[in-house]
Amino acid sequence: VYQLELKELKQVPQLYDVWLMDAYMKDSVNMRDNPKYNFSIINKDSASYGSKRFTLVVRQNPYYAYQLLSFDAKKAADAAQILVSWATRNEQNYTHFTVERSLDRGKTFEVIGNVSSAGLGAYSFIDNAPAIGPNFYRLRQEDINDSVRYSKTAEVMYSKAATGIAGNLSVYPNPAKSTVTLVID
Repeated sequence: VYQLELKELKQVPQLYDVWLMDAYMKDSVNMRDNPKYNFSIINKDSASYGSKRFTLVVRQNPYYAYQLLSFDAKKAADAAQILVSWATRNEQNYTHFTVERSLDRGKTFEVIGNVSSAGLGAYSFIDNAPAIGPNFYRLRQEDINDSVRYSKTAEVMYSKAATGIAGNLSVYPNPAKSTVTLVID
């Protein structure tokens, strides 16, 4: 009886499982969960030994795959900036985020900033120069496999006026009994 033992894994992210496949026994074991594997060699049976008996397979575990949980954009507290924020799961330190903005209702996007992941699960970015009018934001996400995904688009209507959009609204009559008229310039 012999034993194969996985002593340590270096620089293999938790995202990947390491499987030992035994062709002779038609068996497999995840070496992360079970680092030792016992086996026998039968001298009279050449299939029980040799270079074709064992295979090491590294595959992605879907449970640990990166996920974007939420994405949002809104005026920041001082109202002169836009706060773009998002929450993730399993991003570890190998996911890269790019914040993009569109001023033409999502037809074309430009890069306005980059954020590297650190395994925190919650991130934000400040747009210090939003354009007056509608600003559309999205998140470009690139993972360890160079897979690129985009978030949903978040729209923020931006105005520099101290009163914001309220300066363009009028409501009458005031006070009202049953009907109110709203005028938006």
